[in-house]
Amino acid sequence: MAARRPGVPPRAGALAAYARWCVRHRGRMLSFALLLAVVLGLASMKLDDRLSNGGYTVRGTQAARAEAVMARRFPVKPADLVLRVSAKEDVDAPAVARSATRLDRWLADRPGVAGVQSYWTARDPALRARDGRSALMRVDLSGDDARAARTAERIVPALAERAGSLTVEATGPAWASVQFLRLAKDDLHRAELVTVPLLLLILLLAFRSVHAALLPLAIGGLTIVATLSALVLLSEFTPVSVFAPNLTTALGLGLAIDYSLFITTRYREELARGCTVGQAVERAMASAGHTVLFSALTVALATANLLVLPLGVLRSLAMTTIVVVLMAAAATMLILPALLAVVGERITAGDPIAWLRRARRARARNGRRRPVLGFGQGAERCAHCGEALRGVAFRRSRHRCAVPESAAWRRVAALSTRRPVLVGGACALVLLLMAAPFLWVRFGIADERVLPAGTESHRTARGIHQDFAQPFDRDLHVVLPYLDSSRPAGCRRLETYARRLAALPDVTAVRTATGVHHRGDAPKKSPCPSATEPAAGEKAGKAEAGKTEAEKTEAEKTEAGKALAGAYHGSAATLVSVSSPHDAQSADARKLLDRVRDVRSPGRRLVAGPTPQAVDTLRALRDRLPLAGGLIAATVLMLLFLFTGGVLVSVKAVAVGALSLTASCGALVAIFQDGHLRGLLGDFTMTHQVEVVSILLTVTVAFGLSVDYEVFLLSRIREHHLATGDHTAAVVRGIAGTGRLVSVAALAVAVSTGVLAFSTNTVLKIIGVGLALSVLVDATLVRGLLVPAFMRLTGTANWWAPAPLARLHARFGVSESGPPAGPPPRPTAVRRVLAALMPPRL
Repeated sequence: MAARRPGVPPRAGALAAYARWCVRHRGRMLSFALLLAVVLGLASMKLDDRLSNGGYTVRGTQAARAEAVMARRFPVKPADLVLRVSAKEDVDAPAVARSATRLDRWLADRPGVAGVQSYWTARDPALRARDGRSALMRVDLSGDDARAARTAERIVPALAERAGSLTVEATGPAWASVQFLRLAKDDLHRAELVTVPLLLLILLLAFRSVHAALLPLAIGGLTIVATLSALVLLSEFTPVSVFAPNLTTALGLGLAIDYSLFITTRYREELARGCTVGQAVERAMASAGHTVLFSALTVALATANLLVLPLGVLRSLAMTTIVVVLMAAAATMLILPALLAVVGERITAGDPIAWLRRARRARARNGRRRPVLGFGQGAERCAHCGEALRGVAFRRSRHRCAVPESAAWRRVAALSTRRPVLVGGACALVLLLMAAPFLWVRFGIADERVLPAGTESHRTARGIHQDFAQPFDRDLHVVLPYLDSSRPAGCRRLETYARRLAALPDVTAVRTATGVHHRGDAPKKSPCPSATEPAAGEKAGKAEAGKTEAEKTEAEKTEAGKALAGAYHGSAATLVSVSSPHDAQSADARKLLDRVRDVRSPGRRLVAGPTPQAVDTLRALRDRLPLAGGLIAATVLMLLFLFTGGVLVSVKAVAVGALSLTASCGALVAIFQDGHLRGLLGDFTMTHQVEVVSILLTVTVAFGLSVDYEVFLLSRIREHHLATGDHTAAVVRGIAGTGRLVSVAALAVAVSTGVLAFSTNTVLKIIGVGLALSVLVDATLVRGLLVPAFMRLTGTANWWAPAPLARLHARFGVSESGPPAGPPPRPTAVRRVLAALMPPRL
């Protein structure tokens, strides 16, 4: 039997078998990958027409039920599209009224428009501006959020041609959704132009090799097109958020680079130990491949627990993240071995810094620019250890060196293990100080204010708030589904209830079928009919002959008021609108909602409007959040134990990750709620709250990424510990050996996601800043200082497990370290599954 080369383990496992197959058929695999990328790229072009901007409120709440009752029984509905129509003269002028009425009729005839309520038809004073130069049209659009947005995108640009001398500005959820999508596309294109060159520069400087820098970017591109095409298929079954393409690009590049670097770095190490190209690919896949699969599974399962939260947009973004993670892992595991086999030993060639040095020396020597050799040719020193090389081409040199440990990270790890209490305590104190602002966090729901202040929907909504006494999005709609106000008894009960509501603090007006009620109104005759009162038509006929012109005008206003009041009477149900001056998501608006809900009502009542939608949504999330958090913690604990075999080290990873994320959340509160560093991030609109969807998604994905780096670090520490038995030395060597790689991977993720911080949308800003800050804090303070200090204090107890759990890990556990010499171990569950998926000839 031929002797096995030192450091080269025996071939075993499905991953190693697949790596051998890829090396033999690398040409076919790369041709297939190129063809697949083209097909998936063409399929992904259909995604833009299928994106949705809805799902920011929870279904099944009281506010959602009230909205459903309003849609079925009342002509007054929450508007999908709000148009501000302005004129150079008073809106009651005959010419203005005629133009506005024609515009009203044209809108009502458009496909997809369910109804139009305007000032000129309803004569509602709330729809008229204080200066009398503009009024509102409230348009109800049919279909779901995506269909309403497509209708708005079609009719709003055509309004300018139909308005004539009038000026029309649009806002509302449907038009905001259209502008969400447009700005998201622009942000995506800018991010791609900035991110790819930055990532290429980082990888070139870190690994001093063109090939090592280009391979992760190639895997990232394949990941992005595969994810976008998968989202097209997913949109057939569930709404896909308008933010999905931006999140796909940011996470796809970051995760693909992470996973590619894990395997590529291991491949370079095996080449440095004397392996051939085929052996190095096989060894890298058999060891680091397990880490990639395990890391992807951890991030995907942690994010999947967000699906228990009852919020459509959060579920959509969670499914997008899961697809990105799985596609990044699949592209890395399936295509990267073939790429490594093609590149071969050139993976260490192409040092741009050495090329620049040679060019500078050549110019200094000859006094003029001379042609220089290409990348990697004529290299004088090893990019890893600095040892002088002989020969013309670096890639042909026989020089071999083990990939060196980082001297800087070794010193940091040595300091942490030498003074664990001092260093660990100081690091924990810094994280706690960063987390302090999270104590006064206020959560909110996204509205038009997450768009830039100059966009039409945001600008128009702000103008309506300033110029109209009762803005369209500040009313509370109280639905009384079993009160018939057309009957005398029901009318009297309704009037009493409306007066109680009008007497509440901060209520400016109460509108209902009995008219408009204000706080402190003098007692007047009840508008409710009595059983013995003559019919309204008979009374009008007897009094009509003796009316003056002023009385007739007053009578017309009274009739208009009655017509308006009729809009609040539905099919055996009654609607009450309560107006206030407070912003819909402010603390004062929430206090008013509590007061309205505490007032005794004539029968069952439901409250709708932006304020109850936000309050009920946040309450539903708060009720489900402990379940989601518990599932995430349990999932990660189980997976970490299967990887490490230690109970304490698994609990430590979850606890340290939670502390790190709390610190990042505190920083987000300080930036986006309190307004610090506002000017550096594009001067976003201050709402004095943090959007709940973005922070929940940020925390979950960042937690998965922190576990990703933890797994890679612990695998190296455990490998050294099993080989030497020296726990402290294993911690130092593990951090020194992985510190540089983890830093580069974290920097790559921070760049790819941090570009979102300069998006025009505040939701994407929060996600970008949160993810970038989380991975940087985790890769520096946590991995470099806190983790080694903790592991030094707990010693070998990190790897302890009770006997039943130890047997469980021995049977089902996974590890990055290569298989030992001797009889092959019993295949783990992961290996059995992968072996079943391999072709029979392998």
